[in-house]
Amino acid sequence: MTGHRPLIEMRLAGYMPKSAFVTILETRPTWGPYTHPNEAMNLGGAPSIVILPDDSPSTVDLRCLRGVVVHIAGNDRTRAIAALERIAEFEPAKAIAGGDWGLRAWKPNKGFFDL
Repeated sequence: MTGHRPLIEMRLAGYMPKSAFVTILETRPTWGPYTHPNEAMNLGGAPSIVILPDDSPSTVDLRCLRGVVVHIAGNDRTRAIAALERIAEFEPAKAIAGGDWGLRAWKPNKGFFDL
């Protein structure tokens, strides 16, 4: 997993973004100086966390997403749903996962549901 450290630092400094993006990759990426998730906020973007192919989406530590609207993108349905379920454990404002397989969401007062 990468891209979470800038978000953790922001939260420790007392700031909370409205939303964050989580991308679940199936192959290892090649990042340049302007495309690494750690640079997303420095370049004017929203916080961006990438779950790498060798990470287990059901066990990654995503506490930094508490209270945040989370957008999850992943084409492997099993991994995307595992990430959505894991993120829901940390009580985000809401979370939406999508990919070629469809859309699934979670809200605190509604639980999990398909869109």
